[in-house]
Amino acid sequence: ATLLPDSQEASERLAWPLYRRILLTIFETPFPDSDTNIFDSCMAAVIVFNIIVMVFQTDATAACLDHDHPEDCVPPWITITNFVLLGVYTTEVLMRLALTHYDFFFNKWNMLDVCIVVFGIADAFLERGDLQKVSALRVCRVARIIRVLKILKRLP
Repeated sequence: ATLLPDSQEASERLAWPLYRRILLTIFETPFPDSDTNIFDSCMAAVIVFNIIVMVFQTDATAACLDHDHPEDCVPPWITITNFVLLGVYTTEVLMRLALTHYDFFFNKWNMLDVCIVVFGIADAFLERGDLQKVSALRVCRVARIIRVLKILKRLP
């Protein structure tokens, strides 16, 4: 699967700046003797890992729901891992935007990725504040589960 519209001719791509040609190579290189994309496979592995981390975080939070701040029971490695994963997702979105430019905004999966990143950043910054008590902002936490949908686009 290609990230760019069919109208993007190979000769036109040769005129691109080096960074775009590198990004195209990163996103579209398949495994040898396969149509399976290396980058998408790696991102699918990251998402599966993220799901496992979310399970550990949910268990840790559920273990102390009687506390004022159940997130205090979450081990630091989970918090750090969540920030790293958010960084990975943010980098992916920025790389896709740099490659596809305005076409980025016409892809539903890209828009899903943007929502996941925005909600993830909002959740990270609002986690400790008084705004946590506002139920509408708890949607940020639910949006993390949407990451699982990203794995669907990675399947052949």
